[in-house]
Amino acid sequence: MRNKGFTLVELLAVIIILGIIALITFPVIDNSIKKSKEEALKRTIDAIEDASYRYSVENDIGYPDIANKEVLKLEQLQDAGFLEKDIINPVTNDELKGCVWYYYDDITSQYDFQYDIECEGPSILITYDRNLLHNDWLKANMLVNLVGTGNKVRYCISNSECEPNIEENLKTYSVGISNEGTNVVCAISINAVGESEKICESLKLDKTLPTAGIATINGTLGSNDWYLSDVTVNISDGSDDLSGHDKTTVNMTSVTGNTTGQNVVVTTTDIAGNSSSRTYTVKIDKDSPTITAKAGVVEINEGDNNVVRNYFEYSYSISGGSINCDPINTSTLTGGTKTVSCTVTGGNGKVATATKDIKIKSSSLVSILQDECSTSNLTGLVQDANNPNICYYKGKEEEVNNYLWYGGHQWRILEIDKDANTLTLISSQPLVSLTPNDASWTTEAQYNSSFINSWLNDVFYASLSDDVKNNIVNNTFNIGIYTDVDEITTTKKVGLLDEDQFKRGGRYLNIRDLYWFGNRKDERYLRTGESSSSSSGNSLTRSFAFGVRPVIKINSIKIVSGSGTLTDSYKTNYISLGTNDVQVGEYISVPYNGTDKACGSDNKCTFRVVSKDNDSVKIILNGLLSTTNTYSNIFTSLDEFVYNIPSNYKYSGNKIIYKGNYSSGVSYTNVKSSSITSNVGFPVIGEMFTGNDIDLGAEKIFVDVNTIENPDLVTAYWTTSYSSSDWVRHVNSTGAANYGNPSGDPTDDYYGVRPTIFLKNNLIFTGGDGTAQNPYTLN
Repeated sequence: MRNKGFTLVELLAVIIILGIIALITFPVIDNSIKKSKEEALKRTIDAIEDASYRYSVENDIGYPDIANKEVLKLEQLQDAGFLEKDIINPVTNDELKGCVWYYYDDITSQYDFQYDIECEGPSILITYDRNLLHNDWLKANMLVNLVGTGNKVRYCISNSECEPNIEENLKTYSVGISNEGTNVVCAISINAVGESEKICESLKLDKTLPTAGIATINGTLGSNDWYLSDVTVNISDGSDDLSGHDKTTVNMTSVTGNTTGQNVVVTTTDIAGNSSSRTYTVKIDKDSPTITAKAGVVEINEGDNNVVRNYFEYSYSISGGSINCDPINTSTLTGGTKTVSCTVTGGNGKVATATKDIKIKSSSLVSILQDECSTSNLTGLVQDANNPNICYYKGKEEEVNNYLWYGGHQWRILEIDKDANTLTLISSQPLVSLTPNDASWTTEAQYNSSFINSWLNDVFYASLSDDVKNNIVNNTFNIGIYTDVDEITTTKKVGLLDEDQFKRGGRYLNIRDLYWFGNRKDERYLRTGESSSSSSGNSLTRSFAFGVRPVIKINSIKIVSGSGTLTDSYKTNYISLGTNDVQVGEYISVPYNGTDKACGSDNKCTFRVVSKDNDSVKIILNGLLSTTNTYSNIFTSLDEFVYNIPSNYKYSGNKIIYKGNYSSGVSYTNVKSSSITSNVGFPVIGEMFTGNDIDLGAEKIFVDVNTIENPDLVTAYWTTSYSSSDWVRHVNSTGAANYGNPSGDPTDDYYGVRPTIFLKNNLIFTGGDGTAQNPYTLN
């Protein structure tokens, strides 16, 4: 018989069933309870809003619009008796707080009351990065954050507490602090309930760097900020006018030993943390430079342009330095032993000096030649027996090397004056053929008015460069009778050889050509040099004129090259750059395009400068051209020649060519009585180089035959007119201007042609030195 109780299984089944029923019914019951509580809360809120309405009716609380709605606190309603005290929230069982917002709705034309359970007063904070403060000071602009719980923020910034007056419709807002000094920020947060408590924060700003302190460097100061000793460093504090000085420090208090630059830094920091520095670069060089003269004897030529400092060994310490020498180079040193000195100055101001003796071999021509002068010499440079300061050249051609290329001419040195430091020169060949006057001069006045003196001191002297003219000194010339040469004297820049000089010089003055002396044989005749060591008289009324060899006296000149021989004359350093500054007498090599090889196989012709004007240079061929034409049609061959000179060298227009009459006893200026215009001509009596300057003689002993164009051609050439169209002047083999019949037998009257043409100004020389051996070259 079974007991009436439940088994364990049955109990478990019942429990499970009851659990299932509970799971089903609990949410329903819970939700029902929550809903009833929420409905109770809603009825409570409705009661609160209704109480608010009744309060508004009785208390005339105004008509705010929806944008500016206002609030009624529960305490107001409770205190006025419209609500009970301690209203409980049926949902939370806590005392119900909050407030009622109210506003007048223009759309519905009635009040609207809305309960707000969280209606608490707004709050505000002022926040910023406090790590930016240094000793309660800011040193840079900063943003301050105003963090509010309301819906608006109002703030102000001043140097003291202020009333917020700038409103922003934001819960939070950031304002910048940028004014130096004290900045007080005050702010409130605003909502419809009311204002929070005002909050203020004081911030101090100093953005200005302090004035850095000053370092005093103590030591021995040399030049260029270099110290000559170790140094110590003292400092004085800097300053700051706003936050105030905090500290001044220096990175080192002393500098020792040589240094090219050690930075001493003084730093001042203000209370706000700003800092500024002064940097002092300390350079120390305690050492002096050194200099010693190089070993060995120095011997140079006068005029050598050597740098004096190269004769010394020198060095500097770390401060560097410079060297100054007296003189800077040797170009200004004259002959003899000279002491030069150099001083080295270190960058620190310390100095050292050394000297050295240099032997200068003089380049002054007088100084060079005087060593050759001796009373025992039979040839060469002989000392005058009556005046030891005078040395003169004597001997035959091969015994006398006294050629000098100077001022566009090749000269022979007649004598030197060691005391006056002068040289007397005579041109190495006749430069013109002309008659002196109708008769010999017997007074100085007659000489001064002679054709020869006019040509020497006007035409010839004027053709020289200014440097040469300025170096010519006045000279006393003997123009008396040959037996008493100083019977008459005259002082001129340019003159003639006298017979005593001719005889004293010997055979080297005999050039196998006739040329006038300054002495007369009698009232009818002048003396001329001939083919012997003596001289003879020649009639002034003969139908040919003799050559003129100018004589000048110059101050000694410096020589840069040459041995004094015919082909290696003594030379100065003058070289023309182009036709603008070329000197009369210098030589120019001009290209020639003709197939006739008129000047040889090199297609170049050597010319000599005759004269210059403002737009051209007149040149004459340094040699002859052959012609079978008589004088009457000589321009045919001249035109053919000039046609083959490239046009880029030739003057483009025509020039005046003189061809007037010239006869014995008539001034050389008479050739200007008739003229033509042409771009080519022939030599004219009275112009430069119408004498025998190319040596038409067979022996050619006073010119370098290698420099003459066509030296084997005929030994005479046509020049200006004589006295009528039937007779024409020519220069013959003795250098005299003779006459010939231009229409006669070609066997008797066959002469060469010496063309004269015109070059442009502004042509540039590309080489050469202007001598016959090395003429200037053109592109």
